Amino acid sequence: MLYRIIFVFLVAIFGLTGCQTTKQPSAEMIAKLQGGKTKVVLYGFCVPMDHLVKTTLVRHSITFSVNGKRMGTMKSCSYKTFTVPSGYWNSHYAQPLAIPVPLGHMTFEPGKTKYIYMRPAGYGSFEAISVSKAQADKGIADIKKIGQVF
Repeated sequence: MLYRIIFVFLVAIFGLTGCQTTKQPSAEMIAKLQGGKTKVVLYGFCVPMDHLVKTTLVRHSITFSVNGKRMGTMKSCSYKTFTVPSGYWNSHYAQPLAIPVPLGHMTFEPGKTKYIYMRPAGYGSFEAISVSKAQADKGIADIKKIGQVF
């Protein structure tokens, strides 16, 4: 039991350290990002079994926040489009009755569309991966094929 606690603690520490070592854009680039809106297509939050059996037991609500502000809510194993203020912002998601999970800082370019895939990262958590429009379209099409039991 103690080994499990130590393992989870080390995974959390290394995970947070990895978020902090990403290269931050220059102050000039951050200034260029300000003042517009970015369309964000967020999809995923499926576990691998959902894709294998083409069914999920239940879909629960997930809240997506950027720069400390709630952008909206979506269901797990689904997709949603949000409008986000452009900039270089810290973002996170929160599942019901759980502590919000940080996704780190993300760049939101004015007038652009950002496609974010939320893939499983283990232990009930997910990580954000920026993908192309083609990858997002394929991923969303796959999600549309997944049914729901309850």
